[in-house]
Amino acid sequence: MPATPLSNRRSISPPEPNLGDTGFSNDSGELLDTATERLRYQRFPCGALPGVLARFVTCAAKAIGCDPSLVALPVLAAVATAIGASRRLTIKSGWKVPSIIWATVVGESGSSKTPAYNAAMRPLFTRHARAIRTFEDERAKYEEQVAWWEKRSAEWKREKKSLEQPPEKPTEPTLRREIVSDITIEALAVVMKNSPRGVLLGCDELSAMFGSFGRYKSGGGGNDASHYLSMYSGQSITVDRRTSTPPTLFVPHASLSICGGIQPGILKKSLGSEHIENGLAARFLLAMPPRRPKVWTEDDIPSVVEQSYERLIDKLFALEGQQKEDGSIEPRLVYLTPEAKTEWMDYYNSHGAEQVQLSGALAAAWSKLEETAARLALIFHMVRVASKDPTIEHPDRVDPKSVQSAIRLVSWFKNEARRVYGKLTQGEEAAARDRLIELIEKQGGSIAPWRLAQLKAGCSTEDAKILLQSLVKRGIGRWEWIEATRGPSAREFVLSHSDDLGEGDIPNESDELLDADGLDVLPDELDDSEYLDTEVF
Repeated sequence: MPATPLSNRRSISPPEPNLGDTGFSNDSGELLDTATERLRYQRFPCGALPGVLARFVTCAAKAIGCDPSLVALPVLAAVATAIGASRRLTIKSGWKVPSIIWATVVGESGSSKTPAYNAAMRPLFTRHARAIRTFEDERAKYEEQVAWWEKRSAEWKREKKSLEQPPEKPTEPTLRREIVSDITIEALAVVMKNSPRGVLLGCDELSAMFGSFGRYKSGGGGNDASHYLSMYSGQSITVDRRTSTPPTLFVPHASLSICGGIQPGILKKSLGSEHIENGLAARFLLAMPPRRPKVWTEDDIPSVVEQSYERLIDKLFALEGQQKEDGSIEPRLVYLTPEAKTEWMDYYNSHGAEQVQLSGALAAAWSKLEETAARLALIFHMVRVASKDPTIEHPDRVDPKSVQSAIRLVSWFKNEARRVYGKLTQGEEAAARDRLIELIEKQGGSIAPWRLAQLKAGCSTEDAKILLQSLVKRGIGRWEWIEATRGPSAREFVLSHSDDLGEGDIPNESDELLDADGLDVLPDELDDSEYLDTEVF
């Protein structure tokens, strides 16, 4: 039912909001946010993404019929993996930032998490299938070479007086993987040893991985969480194995990005106090958009947009690191321009002022979001370099545009952190209030008591009035008189932020999939050459 036109409303003077009762607290009494701020979902800022990514996220979300954030988070993880250990951003001499993103989409079953994840990961799936075929061919040739080697070795041993050197054993091929799913920490170490650029741990349901974080191995070994914490920072890891050869695996730059979905109830159980205290939970970027009904659409992702995204991923995987004198490969360092450094310092100071006001889970999240801005700036810069952005002055110098875009996106993640942590710590009464507010938002931000009684099972009109009045007392909304063309005027409840939602609905349809930051050009109006340039640089 569409919202009542504003011209037909007369506002009823609302009571002064009870400011002491507008926030929700967790078990420790930590104030998370005011009710209206915490419950409000901000539209994902597609315009903060570089052009190729923004268009792909926009078109994929429209084709799937989902919120853009469901596509954007796995896209960020995929791009971060493609850059991998080839680059690091130097903030100052002792602070070098890796291209690593941990992202989790939180939603109930059936909320389109899987289609969005699959769309974002398709280029990595394609590369993985191609790598498997190549490995199988190399393995077949290797087995033939081994048979020949065994035969020649036997002949060499029989010829005891032979002065020839023994035949050289063939080198066994290794499978370089860029994406893995359900995997143990030991198996992951093997994969990363063979894939030094980095790996993406991705799956549409992350519950199994969260469950493994606190699991101790038999024999008193360290738990998985400590290794994951090292891999988030791109540090070296050493994994000891008792029954395998070699017994010790060392990965100098363990670059692991993580992405997947999880249901709210499972997330709440998985990320308990232990992982809040050790900082594991704070490392995940979160998105939990409001649920929306599925509506059929004939839209598909335009092939030119899909191809441009896939070619971008391939270009980023082609980036090479810096070779040292001993032959080892180190990440190539990228620096901030003086103007970008000024942007960064302003952000760093303002972010620090915010963090000092927080405690508990939110303080931990803010501590990691600080560096997230730098990680996103590095990712955005390398995407623009690979896309041949003409405004880039030097491939190893991050400019203010990338930093500003990263800061804008981090602001969105801050709001989501407040929302998600708030929902995870709220009681049943607050959860019921959230569901009521979401229902009103789906009605366009306003609702009459009789309409609420129709939509809510077992609720009478009088019950609806009581429920809506409880929201008014909390300052979440207000009553307004609706001028009727026939019959007496009636009251209608209006959410306090309904004017920002616009008439009709919450961020739900394609009107917001094309962001206001210049992304109002539809893909079929674009020049294909912008997307199909095949050169790496």
